[in-house]
Amino acid sequence: MLPDPGTIGALLKRHRALRRRALAAPEDATVRDELDDATYTLCVLMGRRNAHTALRSAELLIGAEWLGTTTRTGRDRNPDAPHRFRGTGTHRRSSS
Repeated sequence: MLPDPGTIGALLKRHRALRRRALAAPEDATVRDELDDATYTLCVLMGRRNAHTALRSAELLIGAEWLGTTTRTGRDRNPDAPHRFRGTGTHRRSSS
């Protein structure tokens, strides 16, 4: 089961902002704690044990969602969308 891409996208955005703040002010313990919390949440939601793989998995999920290659329900979210061959990324052509 995949997490909601919208939630993951918001969390990635928050994580990136906190990382920038932590790099700008490495002595700020509050920012480091918030970054640790965001990182932990991302690891839990993505089912990964370390930050690197959680971030990479989240980015891949968001990229796949943006490209329209994942569905949350197992069905097309847009029933009017053209059908695709599994894994090819190409549209079916009608035989005329």
